Amino acid sequence: MFSKDQLKEVHADYSANIERYRFYADSYAGGTEYQNGEYLFPYVLETSNEYDQRLRETPLENHCRRTVDSYSSFIYGSNIERTYGSIENNPNLEAFLQDADLDGRSFNAFMREAGKWASVYGCVFISVDKPQSNATTRAEELGQGIRPYISLLSPENVVDWQYQRQSNGHMVMTYLKAIETRTDEYTDFIVYTPESTMRLRALKDSKVVSVITETPNTIGEIPVVVLYNNRSWKHAVGISDIADVADIQRSIYTDYSEINQLVKLSNHPTLVKTQSTEASAGAGAIITMDENLDSGLKPYLLTPSGQNISTLTDTIDRKVVAIEKMTHLDSVSGQKTARSGVAMMIEQKALNSLLADKAGNLALAEEQIWRLWCLWEGTAWDGDVVYPDSFDTRDRTQDLLNLKIAMEIGVTNKDLQKVVQASIARALVEDTDELNELLQSINAPDEIAHPTTTPETRTPHIQTMIMEGLTDQQMLDLHPEISNDDIVFAKEQLLNIEGDDG
Repeated sequence: MFSKDQLKEVHADYSANIERYRFYADSYAGGTEYQNGEYLFPYVLETSNEYDQRLRETPLENHCRRTVDSYSSFIYGSNIERTYGSIENNPNLEAFLQDADLDGRSFNAFMREAGKWASVYGCVFISVDKPQSNATTRAEELGQGIRPYISLLSPENVVDWQYQRQSNGHMVMTYLKAIETRTDEYTDFIVYTPESTMRLRALKDSKVVSVITETPNTIGEIPVVVLYNNRSWKHAVGISDIADVADIQRSIYTDYSEINQLVKLSNHPTLVKTQSTEASAGAGAIITMDENLDSGLKPYLLTPSGQNISTLTDTIDRKVVAIEKMTHLDSVSGQKTARSGVAMMIEQKALNSLLADKAGNLALAEEQIWRLWCLWEGTAWDGDVVYPDSFDTRDRTQDLLNLKIAMEIGVTNKDLQKVVQASIARALVEDTDELNELLQSINAPDEIAHPTTTPETRTPHIQTMIMEGLTDQQMLDLHPEISNDDIVFAKEQLLNIEGDDG
């Protein structure tokens, strides 16, 4: 039985990373979450009210969300192939694909969201569970709607875990503890072991730990898959896509706060006066001074220079360029920098490699999910999951401009013209079937020109078509002006010529 002190124990890697996890999540979410994170540095002698106002007035340029969503759009904008093998006709399969988490999300939508949060945190945990049932037969179980489902656990909630190397060399998770619910009165935990799944409640003002449910683990292993964004040297700890982006985003956030303060001070300068002088800094204000006031104590306005604003905006632009470079998104972004075509091509290859690695990790995690799903269903997974391993990250607008220039040069070679036309089709058409039809028509051999015949040229031309192997119907289709009699006459003349030669 767990004590409250045991429930409070956390993994050393959790303690080391929890603050960064929260920072990553806030940086991706933006909005109120980012404001509540208080990521602006307070000024010296700044009051709490002044600091809160500055937080509310400072806008966030969310590069973290753009980075994560861009990667996701590339991966899930491509076709993902799944074959289900022996579970193709499983009655629970379609229900699972339509509602994977018993909360209305389809399996595709769930995996897309899991991939995004793995990109944010570095990894996420996906549990594959099955409700306990009192059904005694498979039919009763199906009638009750009892089937496996999946849940997403964030690294912020998974507080402790253990791995152990098996005799065959595999590293296997043997323990996992996560927070399910946290309120002012209690905290609910879920604890996975190879033998059971327990849900426990620890009251805030009591040392008593109560067992909510305890379910035997009939599959004999912990039903949790770790979806890594990128692997690190440690188990259950991944590498986030926004680890560096979030820091630069925070720096830009601070710059915007400084700009806001400079604008307010420039437009509303500070009035410096003695205490006895009656004055305000508003438009049309009247200043009343003592007649005997020392001339050196006359009121004046203190206005900072606005030149620093342009310096800050230039700094922000450089930081945005740095984010584009480190995420390899500069090759597909709207911001163009003076870079060679070779440099852009290298960036596109780097982005393609990054996306391929992410897709590979998603495919691996999905295979593990299906394996656990099949274990709960009492069968073995023999299907296949194939994520794309190549992603088209070309700048189509630039490609079309280059092709336009090539056409304007005056390409006369027919084969080269076909290459240009095929490139234009690939840049414009996204539907695979439509693109294949266009490419086939472009690459089809040119038809031989068949000009309209005259009575003088009709017979020789018909004879030429006969020698080329055209049928009577084909000749009639090509030349509406000829008749069957013309064809018969041309054939007789051709036979006479061949007879004379013989």
